[in-house]
Amino acid sequence: MKFKEGFESWISKFASAIQRNQYMQAISGGLMSLMPIMIVGAIASLFVGLPYPPYQELIENIGLAHLLTIVTKLTTDIIAVYAAFAIAYKFSSENKLDGFSAGMFGLMSFLILTPLGSLKDNTLYLPFEWLGGSGLFVAMIAGLVSAKVYTIVLKKGLYIKMPAGVPSTLEKSFASIVPGFIIAPIMLIITALFERTSFGSIHGFIFGLIQTPLTKLGGSPVAFIFMILFCHILWAFGIHGMSIFFAVMFPVLTPLGLQNLEAYKAGAALPNVLTFDSIGFALIGGSGATLGLVIAMLFNAKSKQYKTI
Repeated sequence: MKFKEGFESWISKFASAIQRNQYMQAISGGLMSLMPIMIVGAIASLFVGLPYPPYQELIENIGLAHLLTIVTKLTTDIIAVYAAFAIAYKFSSENKLDGFSAGMFGLMSFLILTPLGSLKDNTLYLPFEWLGGSGLFVAMIAGLVSAKVYTIVLKKGLYIKMPAGVPSTLEKSFASIVPGFIIAPIMLIITALFERTSFGSIHGFIFGLIQTPLTKLGGSPVAFIFMILFCHILWAFGIHGMSIFFAVMFPVLTPLGLQNLEAYKAGAALPNVLTFDSIGFALIGGSGATLGLVIAMLFNAKSKQYKTI
């Protein structure tokens, strides 16, 4: 009994720390807000990639394949761009500050950290290489760092104050000038430092040393079993296991799902068995796959209370 109480107390404190952590809240909240964009892109990919030759010929002839490809290119293929804005927005909003300005700085920071390509005539362009799932971890860093700097500067009152009567939109714009002149040099310094390494950019560093092994761990069958078991152990102590699991693993599993989407569009085998979608199927209806139980309660329960539930 003492062990159970001690374990329950430790887990409760751990869960509370995760749920109260403003950085984890900003990441999970920001990524959750992107679900509509990811679903739109996934559905477009589904329609453009259906492996039925007469259908493929039809959508090619009427130009629908081209239009659907535009949708996927500007949704899931650049999801890190949206994430940088959303995470910074969520972080600043949680601190009762202007989320839009912080989101714009998150987007700006991510773009500064993302290496440009160059054509033979020295024309610069922004390649898609790091704008999708492979750039999500840098998007999280850019969003959090820029929003944190923005929050610190404004809370310390280090901004241009406008006289009374100035429209709020203009006031917020001038208040964001000082944070912008601090955030931009920070991102430029990071970019300059990584350009002088073998990684070439912070994207190469994060993806090579952190994201790749982390996603491999998150995509293994052993990790899948552990995650499901961990959720249910927490439930046994009256703790919402998915709330902890979601905050920690959603940033890891999202790139795996996007890699599967890229492979599907290319007609290749899906590389990852474990994604956030597969976790969802394992927990369909709630932790413990309770949808079947709910259906059984509806049709077979003799208790009016259970039927109402």
